[in-house]
Order: sequence, then C-alpha cells, then structure tokens
Amino acid sequence: MGRKAISIESRIDSIIKYLNEPSNKVIKRDGKKVLCTSCNLKIEYTAKTLASRINDHVKSKQHNKSKEHGTTPSIIGLLNRMDDNEKNQKEFNKRLTQAFMAADIPLHKLKNPTLRQFLSNETHMKIPHRDTLRGTVIHEIYGNTIEKIKEKIKGMMCNLLWMRRLTLRIVTALMSWSAS
Repeated sequence: MGRKAISIESRIDSIIKYLNEPSNKVIKRDGKKVLCTSCNLKIEYTAKTLASRINDHVKSKQHNKSKEHGTTPSIIGLLNRMDDNEKNQKEFNKRLTQAFMAADIPLHKLKNPTLRQFLSNETHMKIPHRDTLRGTVIHEIYGNTIEKIKEKIKGMMCNLLWMRRLTLRIVTALMSWSAS
C-alpha cells in the first residue's frame, strides 16, 4: 500500500504540538506560516527543512532570551514583522532575478536541488520557483527598463530639437553674414 500524503499544515501542527509545552504555546501556525509569538518572528522553511528550522529557532539564543525576559508580543508587532519578511522576500526575489539575468544564467537553473539548498542555507530566504520570478519580477524589471528607455529617448529628443534650432540659427546667421 502507498503512503498517504501529509499536508504541510498537518506536519506543522504535529511539530508544534511536540515542541510546545501546554502552559507556554509560543509557536503558532497561521495557514502555512509558522510564527514564534515570543520573538515576533515568522520562521521561514521549506518542506524538507520544516522540523529543523523550527527546532533550531526554539534552541536559538534569540528565542531563549525572549522567553527569559517574558516578552509578550503585540499582534501589530507580529504583523509588522511578517510584512517586513514579505518585503525582504520580494526584494530578494528581485535581486536574485537581476543577478541571474546579468550573468546570463537561465532561471530554470533554480530547479537544481543543490543550488536551491546552497542559496537557501546561505541567504536564509525562501528560494522562489522560476515561474514565480517569470510571472512577477521579470515583468516589473521589464516595465522599469522600458521607462528608463523612454526617459533617455525623451532626453535625446529634447537634445535633438535643441541641436536643430541651434543649427538653424547658425545657418541663418551665416547666410545673413555672407549676404552683407
């Protein structure tokens, strides 16, 4: 018989249940997001690193320091932290795409498990799928590039008109000078 696929939410819940003491529930799940209410932190993970990332965080100095001081987070602080993480992820996605494009590395190379693991370990960011980058980031970069080109052309057109007027004035002055 085949194994049943376990949803990521179920895996998160079982890990949280294992880690949390009944009196001190600090690791929470919000959909597929894992939150540490003690540290006001969203814990980033992949399907393979879920248990280790949560476990590493719970054992971290930052987490233990927050627990010792009894910091109680506000929901607004937690939401702001989540917003910051999302902004950081978007900025990371943009910079990653720009780097790959500048180095002429095709985005399909992001499918390579070794590269994904390396980037994830070194950046501590979620490595996006190439289709995510193609669907959002590349359109943004393309739009920005088109705007820059339009601005340069506009500047060139102004310079061209200025040069034309100057040339007409010089020609007119030369013609009036030679006629006299």
